[in-house]
Parts: sequence; structure tokens; C-alpha cells
Amino acid sequence: MRNKRRIAFYFLIIVLITVSCTIVNCIGREDEPSENESGTYRVELKYSGEYQKWTEKLTVSAIVKKNTVPTVSGIDVLSTKKVSDTEYVFEAQENLPMQKSFTTSANVKILSVNGEMHLNNTDSGEMTVGIKVFKDDRLKFELPFIFKDAGSYPHYNVNVK
Repeated sequence: MRNKRRIAFYFLIIVLITVSCTIVNCIGREDEPSENESGTYRVELKYSGEYQKWTEKLTVSAIVKKNTVPTVSGIDVLSTKKVSDTEYVFEAQENLPMQKSFTTSANVKILSVNGEMHLNNTDSGEMTVGIKVFKDDRLKFELPFIFKDAGSYPHYNVNVK
């Protein structure tokens, strides 16, 4: 009889410790959104250096939930192309690099930002493109891309879930 009480006592202690640890781990836990969830994206592009010597061609691709047609606001969109039921490509007007920020509509699962940089009638000029991508107001990506001269790789490409 004494061993049964001792086993029951230890079992009760183990159950109480397990329950209390579970409660402590759940308190104050912030639920992170799933990587597959859709949302609204905001992109900030900042240029520094000799950016006046460059021309930029900007393309934005969005993969969305089915039966959703996305929009992009904050940049002049020349064309919108529907690639599939869930993918759209927005081509912005080619222009000199200028600080810009744009926002997508809701229900975007994956956003791709692609820039193509070309020097204007010169063979040298260093420029940095700083890109920040926010999903539902949370910073998801931040990185500078450096372009040095006509011989440097003329593209930047950012894909964010």
C-alpha cells in the first residue's frame, strides 16, 4: 500500500510540473503568422551615391490566393500581366532612381521585386539601392545592393514570403 501511495504521489508531481510548464510556455507567447499566410506588403527603395547617372526598370511580381486580383499603389504601373490564376506581374515606368515606397493589396503570399539598372551615357558611377520589405508592417527583408559601373551585374532581385 505504501508503494502505491508513493507512485501516485510522484505521478501527481510529474503531472503538476508538466501542466505548469505548459502554462508558463504559453503565457506571453506571440503567435507568428504562418509562412503560407497572405498579407499586405510595403516596399521602400532608397538610393544613394551617383544615382543621377542611372536609369531603373522596376518589375513587381505577386503570387496571391486564388480568385484574387492584386494591386500595387505608390508607383506608376505601365502594365499588369496575369501569368496564371495566382501570379501577376506589374511593370513600372522606367525612370531615374528616386526614393520610392509602394504597397500591395491584401492576399499576397509571395512578393518579388526586380530592378534592372543601366548607366546613362557614362561608364562609371557608384550607387547603392537600399531595399526594405515589410509584410503586414513587420520587417521581412532589408539589404543594400551596390552598383559600381557599366561592368557590374545590373540587377537586384528580392523574393519575400
